[in-house]
This record gives sequence, C-alpha cells and structure tokens, in this order.
Amino acid sequence: MDPEGPVALRVWEPDPERAIEADSPVRSSMELLEELLLLNAAVKAIARSRITGRGLLLVPKGTRFPSSGANGDAEASST
Repeated sequence: MDPEGPVALRVWEPDPERAIEADSPVRSSMELLEELLLLNAAVKAIARSRITGRGLLLVPKGTRFPSSGANGDAEASST
C-alpha cells in the first residue's frame, strides 16, 4: 500500500439478520448533516449576493434622468 495514496474505510456494519442491509453511525446524523448542507448553501448565496452587488449601480452612458426643475414643480402643483 502507498502511504500517500487514498484510503478506503468501512463505516458501516452489516445487519446481523440481513447482511445486505447495512447500518451506519452516520445514519443517526443524517438530519443534522442535511441541516448543515442547507445552512452552507444559504451562507454561500448571501456571500455571492454581497460579492456581486458591492453597492455599485452601473448606469449606461447616455442615460437621462428627470430634472428637479420646473417640471417637478408643475406636477406637484397640479395634483
């Protein structure tokens, strides 16, 4: 065996009555492991959202914004 190579370990024990069905100590932790997967996915989503957003708003060149001049006053007084 190569000491630097991968190692396979048996983490289940055969059922005494039915050898084809295995029992594992991991089985009792499945709910907790699933919760950890969901929490990890949520943390990744939040991190990606913050990375992509970074508080920057890209505005294309030539975009026109409404002015706060006479048009704004006329609209406010007509209502």
